[in-house]
This record gives sequence, C-alpha cells and structure tokens, in this order.
Amino acid sequence: LSVSLFTSLHVIGAIHSKNLVGSTDAIIKYVVEVDPNKYETIRRLCGESTKIVPYGDGGCERVLADPEVQAVIITTQTGLHKEIIMRSLNAGKAVFCEKPIGETPEETQECYQLAEKLNLPLFCAFQRRWDPTISRIQSNVRDGTIGHVQIIKSVSRDSPLPSIEYLKISGGIRGISTW
Repeated sequence: LSVSLFTSLHVIGAIHSKNLVGSTDAIIKYVVEVDPNKYETIRRLCGESTKIVPYGDGGCERVLADPEVQAVIITTQTGLHKEIIMRSLNAGKAVFCEKPIGETPEETQECYQLAEKLNLPLFCAFQRRWDPTISRIQSNVRDGTIGHVQIIKSVSRDSPLPSIEYLKISGGIRGISTW
C-alpha cells in the first residue's frame, strides 16, 4: 500500500510515521508537511527516500494526482482535516484521519457522505473506542447495569505535552464520541 502522510508533525504524526516505517504492508511515498522547520525530523523518522512536500505551492495537488498513492493519512491540525479529506476523496484515495473529521457535525457528515458517494473508505482514528475498559463501560450503559447516564467526563493527556504553538492551531486536545 503506497500512502501519503499529511502532517503537522507532533505526537500523533510521529507515532503514525514510526508505525508506517516499521510496516511491511505500507510504504510512505510522500510526507506533506505544513511546517518547513519539521523537514529534518521527518527525514530522520521516515528515511531519506521519503519525499517531503510542502502543503502549499501545489504540493498537495501533486501528491494527490500521483496514481501510485492509494491512501492518505491525515494528522494535521484540525482546521485542515475537512479540506484534505475532501480533496483526497475526490482524487480517489482512501482516507485515514485523526479525530475529529471536521470541526462541526455538519462538516463530518459532509465528509462521510462524499466517501459513501464515491465508494471510498474514510476511517476516523479514535484510539480509545475499542479499549477493553471503554467497551465494558459502553456495554454496561447499554444493558442498564450502570443506570441512566446523564453525563460522562473524561480526561486524556498527550505525552509529551504538545507545544503551545501546536495547541493554538490544533482545535484543542479533545475527544468527542457518541454511543
């Protein structure tokens, strides 16, 4: 599987980069990076053969036009998710995107509707969804063991702490889910 990673290299982008580099099932053909200051880090993580492309100046279009690229992985700041998803789907690529898909429920719905219309996969990374503890809580809510749930508060922490620059453009560190 030939993939392109769209990133603003931070914690989750670095994790996906390392996982892809170690995979025998996928090859990172391109890394599309928003911040030129991260290029050297990307080279260290992904190797010299990975092409690093700037997000602007037509880089995104060149990557999406490459017929060898079958899928994209999106770990950019939240504000770019919908744009990259829509462009990728319209270019015929499968999409894996970090949460959230869009900044509003309407944006999210629009992305999934396009994926369905084009018969392309659109996956949202929600890393805790299949966690055994979360699954047990969900099951207990559904079968009434816990009783009527009015609100759930959850705390999650990135480690290491993201930079203030990233937090300003990330849409915040949040997780939104409905059962």
